[in-house]
Amino acid sequence: MKEVVLRLKGRQDIDSTVLTTGQVETPKSEKTESIMVQLGSPPRANIVLIGWKDFRPILGEYKTLSPGSVLAGSAAFVIDGMTIDQFKQIKTLELVAIDFAGNEATKQIDIAPQWLAQAGIAFG
Repeated sequence: MKEVVLRLKGRQDIDSTVLTTGQVETPKSEKTESIMVQLGSPPRANIVLIGWKDFRPILGEYKTLSPGSVLAGSAAFVIDGMTIDQFKQIKTLELVAIDFAGNEATKQIDIAPQWLAQAGIAFG
């Protein structure tokens, strides 16, 4: 697999954003890879996502994947240059895995109503 992108209908593909992870200690005194995300306009809400493992480095670990193989990882895609009204018009997204030969495997993602509500707060 060469890359994984987010595809919006009628727009170009969006590559994942590299997020710097850090170590967070859990209540069980275990250290785990995590990121912190800020949402909304001031005052902002800080959310720590524990167990985040960016899949860009994971993709780099493998030269080839056997058919049916599964990679566990996470990605963040920044959709910029769009108003909240334009975003609300999007009904589905596609997660697209592309191999080195240009073959694509897609997974359609329907946008849940609560995502739009939360996006409105973040744009606010």
